[in-house]
Amino acid sequence: MNKTTIYSRFTISNDDLNCLFLLYMPLIGNDAVSLYLFWHSLLNRVTIKSESLDDETLLELLGWRLKKYEEAKTKLEGLNLIRSYKKDDDSIIILLAPMTPKNFLTDSNLGFYLSSKVGEDVYNHLVDRFRIPSIDLNGYQNVTKSFDEVFKTAIITNNTPINGNIIGRKPNKGSVVSNCDFDIDLFLSKIQKEFLPDGITEEFKKRILSIAYVYGFSIEQMVNLYNDAIDKNGNFDYDTFKRKSNSLFTYLTNNNGPELLIKNDANDNVAKFDNMTALELLTQIVGSNDYPSIYLRKIAELYEKVRLPRGVINVMIAYLYNEKQTIPALSYFLKVADSWQEKGIVNTSLAITYIESGSYPNEITNYGSIKRKKSNPDIQLEDWQKESIDNVLKGLDINAKD
Repeated sequence: MNKTTIYSRFTISNDDLNCLFLLYMPLIGNDAVSLYLFWHSLLNRVTIKSESLDDETLLELLGWRLKKYEEAKTKLEGLNLIRSYKKDDDSIIILLAPMTPKNFLTDSNLGFYLSSKVGEDVYNHLVDRFRIPSIDLNGYQNVTKSFDEVFKTAIITNNTPINGNIIGRKPNKGSVVSNCDFDIDLFLSKIQKEFLPDGITEEFKKRILSIAYVYGFSIEQMVNLYNDAIDKNGNFDYDTFKRKSNSLFTYLTNNNGPELLIKNDANDNVAKFDNMTALELLTQIVGSNDYPSIYLRKIAELYEKVRLPRGVINVMIAYLYNEKQTIPALSYFLKVADSWQEKGIVNTSLAITYIESGSYPNEITNYGSIKRKKSNPDIQLEDWQKESIDNVLKGLDINAKD
């Protein structure tokens, strides 16, 4: 049976706890933060190391199943709060210090995701929560003495070397994007570099890659955003670049900002619907490029008039087309959208779950009305309903059944 030993190089502080609860937890959830603090509680106060505990004991102490434990652990790895090592049946978890509030809020990825998750008002409140007042030193002179002004050197002949590890913390590097498909070299070849006062630095490239990764923008979109972020003095302004990136994302997807999701098949499906254009969607659901041009106009109208995220609308279109073999009228979509919103189906993940499970409380009877009926948790799908759902998912290469 696998055994795990927890190590740390630091002791957790009140500032760390504030950062974990107010900044990290909105992104990774209370399970991941609870696991992180649970591991800290297992550490010996002197050695800052835990006993080796088998998985069964850890799960019993937590009251969790293995799947929940692994999901929480994965989130901590993704946000660089732990490092995991494995050798045969032995595992080592090294706890890393959280980022400082300043580094977290200015991180190229995490600041975006947090703002998107909690909304602008709450985000600004969090920034104010960690803001400290400036010290007015106008008119004051720095009279602090330097080291050599206070101490003198003496020759020590019996200096004892320090062996082993000494407690201390390394700055958390924050989120690390290790595999981004964005071609940074192609991007650099298309921009006017004279707008960069410091030239092309590693920090500049890291920021560009982070924006491209977070929002999924193309080379052309990134170049246009770069050009739009040149200030009146002829310098590239990164804050403007970030703001315009979020505005473009909102315009393209009808979402307030990018969402932080754990990589798995279900979330890959969400990303497909969120990022699918009208042309791609029609090609998938119709099965070819041969479809009436009015379909494209109808979908454009839906994107404009239906007040739901783009991914939810795409799921709705795919499902209703497969059921009706046409793109219904806007009035019909609006009725369906109202029905979904009443039941809290307001993001792509919920919409996919909705059509997969068939647990929908509103039975659509015709193009003009929706017949309300009470939700039945034990609803049984008819064969045509199961086939309809399967066909939608197969046509989009999502969770296709054999």
